[in-house]
Amino acid sequence: MKFPALLLLMLSLASLASASATQLETSSSLESPQIYGGAVLFTCTYSDASGAPIPEAKCSVIIDGRRNTATGQGADFTYGEILGVGRHSWYCSCSSPSTIAQESPPQVHIVLPSQSSSEVATAIMEAEEQLEAAKAMGLDTSDAELALEEAKAALEQGDFELANTLLSNEDLFSKEQESDRISDLGLLLIPMLLLGLLVLFVLLFILRK
Repeated sequence: MKFPALLLLMLSLASLASASATQLETSSSLESPQIYGGAVLFTCTYSDASGAPIPEAKCSVIIDGRRNTATGQGADFTYGEILGVGRHSWYCSCSSPSTIAQESPPQVHIVLPSQSSSEVATAIMEAEEQLEAAKAMGLDTSDAELALEEAKAALEQGDFELANTLLSNEDLFSKEQESDRISDLGLLLIPMLLLGLLVLFVLLFILRK
């Protein structure tokens, strides 16, 4: 009686292993971040261990918690949509009668409005150039670097208003900083000049003797 039970257990384990031997890969037709207006095509490639299509397989593309049925052709299942401006989370969910359901890790797809994204991107590039120039001058750029990193993070999250605010409110490399530095240099030069004159006077006094 033990042998049939053992055989049944082995068959069950083999069936489970077979059901688990699947692979799920994902891709999108447009890179993130993208400019608003273009339809992005999400692809779920669901296959067995050898890469062959799985019979009766079905896949869905979940976008921001909304399940969308993907159209299958072979191992590829696709779903397309024009996403709104902002930050979107998406992943694939696939299954079949002979396999265990499988989901891909969530991914982020960001859609930028053309004008805002262009303005913010340009402002960030200019700020980066100013930051490098300020570093070369020896200015304290710690606050500016922090503001720039926060602006980049805001851009990635689709918060263009915050990114613009950070870049415009943060006086990254003001003329006041430069004038303060020049003033400090001037204060250092005055004692050095006086010391030089004193040394020169002493030398002239010694030579006259």
